[in-house]
Amino acid sequence: MRNPFRIVKGLIDQLFAQQNVSQQASIVMLEPGDPVSNASNYEELVKQGYAGNVYSFASIGLVDKAVSAVPWKLFQKKTGGDRVELFDHPLLKLINRPNPQMGRSQFFEWLTGYYEISGNAYIYINRPREDEPPTELYLLRPDLIEIIAGTVINPVQKYLYGNSPNITKYDPEDIIQFKVFNPIDDFYGQSPAEVSAKSLDQNNGSKNWNLALLQNKCKPSGAVSAKSNLSEPQFNRLKESIKKNYGGENNVGNPMLLEGDMSWIPFSMSPSEMDWSGSAKMSAKEIGIAQNVPPELIGDSENKTYSNYGEARKALYEEKAIPLLEYYKTELNEFLAPMFGELLELDYDISKIDALQEDENKRWDRLNKAKFLTKNEKRVAVGYDDRDDGDEYDDGAAIDDGEENSGDSDEKSFQLADQEAKEIYYNAVETKRNDFVPSVNKQVVKRFDAELKMLLDVMSKTAVLSGLMDNVDAALDEHVGQWTKLITAIGKAVGEPFGLDSFNEIMKNAPKGYNRPSEMKGPEFFIEDELDYYIRSRSGEKIANDINRTTKTQIRVQLAEGVSAGESIPKLSKRLSELYADNMTKSRATKIARTEVIRASNAGSQAGAMATGLALMKEWISTADTRTRDAHQDSAHISDVKLDEDFMVDGEPLAFPGDAKGSPGNVINCRCTHAFYPV
Repeated sequence: MRNPFRIVKGLIDQLFAQQNVSQQASIVMLEPGDPVSNASNYEELVKQGYAGNVYSFASIGLVDKAVSAVPWKLFQKKTGGDRVELFDHPLLKLINRPNPQMGRSQFFEWLTGYYEISGNAYIYINRPREDEPPTELYLLRPDLIEIIAGTVINPVQKYLYGNSPNITKYDPEDIIQFKVFNPIDDFYGQSPAEVSAKSLDQNNGSKNWNLALLQNKCKPSGAVSAKSNLSEPQFNRLKESIKKNYGGENNVGNPMLLEGDMSWIPFSMSPSEMDWSGSAKMSAKEIGIAQNVPPELIGDSENKTYSNYGEARKALYEEKAIPLLEYYKTELNEFLAPMFGELLELDYDISKIDALQEDENKRWDRLNKAKFLTKNEKRVAVGYDDRDDGDEYDDGAAIDDGEENSGDSDEKSFQLADQEAKEIYYNAVETKRNDFVPSVNKQVVKRFDAELKMLLDVMSKTAVLSGLMDNVDAALDEHVGQWTKLITAIGKAVGEPFGLDSFNEIMKNAPKGYNRPSEMKGPEFFIEDELDYYIRSRSGEKIANDINRTTKTQIRVQLAEGVSAGESIPKLSKRLSELYADNMTKSRATKIARTEVIRASNAGSQAGAMATGLALMKEWISTADTRTRDAHQDSAHISDVKLDEDFMVDGEPLAFPGDAKGSPGNVINCRCTHAFYPV
């Protein structure tokens, strides 16, 4: 009997033709101006190495999504190595919206897909003029690129893109090429799919073999033997009967009924002939290895590399996504950032990637117990500056040797033990808040832009100057509903994740054997309901009206000055546009964004604590610097306040820092937070 693996191999075309080494492109063997074609068969790479294989498709998809999920930040470099983050800059806008057809996530997903399949990826930098910064970035398909060789010092003379006769020539400075290391080609990267070609061929072959068995077209699974010769009509009738009644997937397992002098002889495969099945499983692992993707993430549970799924996810980022992001960052900072003429530096931000986040409680606890670290070393570990009194080793009560505590209770307390622990806690909360500020700020700016557009339209339709302010006031009052919607959306978008974090951290340290009251809703629904009630009852509409009131005051001042100067409505409109450009969409938008993020984060934390059903106390935590209000510094000593009661801050009852029922002077730009501990 023929080996089934050889049968399969004969049915499938060779995936990739072997290439003659002498045909590989070397800069020293070419003259400037020589065209250099990529020897890889890109169409076959896509068909067999991506679209035609589930493991390769899953591997590349995981890498694409991991890379594209990571946001980017922009910094300006200062003397001494310091960096200042920029939130509103043309380069950052370009990264977040590379071209009219693509946002940041899709752009980096496709960039990574091209890179992983072909070993090459190309970004075209579109500039209005050579002396102007780029306005758009476009991805070029690797299979449509041909390189014109240059010299040893400048290997690429031109990039040709397209199919004849529609070919576009690009200068090297307009193209950023990313390529996988290829030891025998100076121009094109090594395709990871080519590296796993044999594994792909083997895996695809095994799938085709199984499909052929299902369709009953590859080989018979046995033979019918007759003791005497059959006539041609008998043979044909038996053949059609077997095909009709026993062939195909719908007839699997049906017993075969034979005439008296006939018998069934099943075929079987020897262990060596069965080896292709095990080889198919091994090839799936090899495909993942070529892409640096843990096997368990692509459904290969038999070849596990890590003890759990979480570790495998972390490995995907640490061993694959982050090195790729580092490569992208280096090239973008080398070639793209300098086109904007400033000391700019792009960087990726992995702080929101769940797979990479260390449990904050464990981190705080480990730092707190580390006797070999000084207070300043602990402060540096969580992002604080040194203190004059921080060079001593911390051997306070909060630090122990890991032995069991003596005492009557073995319940774990999560009360913050000292000022150092409070600062660590505050810094972690502030870091999470800062992640939300840029996106919220963008939404606030958009709302101000829409408001200005509406006001300019109202002013252009105002015929009598004396009625101008009344018309503007009426338009702003009508627009206040849009602010209410935005404040509500911010409250939920920021508050809910903070609420779940608060709930989970408290429940980790809840008394042993504690169960939430059965009548309580699930934490997600409870937190959502609490936030919804808070926003409806005393947050959304009140804050929107406060914003509107301040806007009216600022506009009245500007329009009054213009009217006194005898300005016409077009000039007053210009004055209003300048007010929005210089104030509303800059400093004021930032102030609103920070205030609302902090307010929503504290409201969410409060809701998360209430969702536990535990009897808890809460403690006000402020920042010990000159920007903190004196009354809020005093409130830092308030620790014996029940969860459902209010702090008294500067004579006002506040459920949490930033509570909207407080006066603007008591809550705007408040950076405080609060923590919880058991009664």
